[in-house]
Amino acid sequence: MPIDLLLTNARLVLPGVGVSPGSVAVDEQGRIAAVLAPGVTLPAQRVVDCGERWLMPGLIDSHV
Repeated sequence: MPIDLLLTNARLVLPGVGVSPGSVAVDEQGRIAAVLAPGVTLPAQRVVDCGERWLMPGLIDSHV
């Protein structure tokens, strides 16, 4: 079964690791399910080229 959404050419922020430019992220049911190496493609219903935009986890203020 093909993947719902494939986000390509993204600058992915990986907490504790750093930034991975040109990454490919697999979105399943609204969540990032996997991160692939730059240039890797899989069959998907929809492919979005992020144009080197930043993709990062949600920010939560837990100081309170």
